Amino acid sequence: MWHRTLTALALLAALAAPAHGSAKKEAAPPTDGVQYFALAPALISNVQSQGKPRFLRCEVQFQSGKPDAVARLTLHGPALRHALLMLFVEQDSAVLQTPAGRDQLRKAALESARGVMQAQTGEPWIDDLYFTSFYVQ
Repeated sequence: MWHRTLTALALLAALAAPAHGSAKKEAAPPTDGVQYFALAPALISNVQSQGKPRFLRCEVQFQSGKPDAVARLTLHGPALRHALLMLFVEQDSAVLQTPAGRDQLRKAALESARGVMQAQTGEPWIDDLYFTSFYVQ
């Protein structure tokens, strides 16, 4: 009798345990050699306007294909924020409400950020810049 009980328990244990090597390993998400760095918190700036005060709030992410980019961008984050805020304050709110105006600002912000990194490190480090949120009010 106890032999049957022991055999049944052994069978249940064998069925409940995963087979050797069948446990799934969680794969790291593919990066394709690309890294993103979010400049946080969001940037908020006043912008030029006819009449009442207007503000720009946006979230910015930088893209780089260099392996050490996130560490470098983190180190120089304050200088990047400063450069972008100085650029944003010069913008006209009416222009920023058009897709072409936002894209023009994105390109200017990319060049400004690359200039900061070039001055600080001797290399631009940034391949592209994305606005992941963009509000003018």
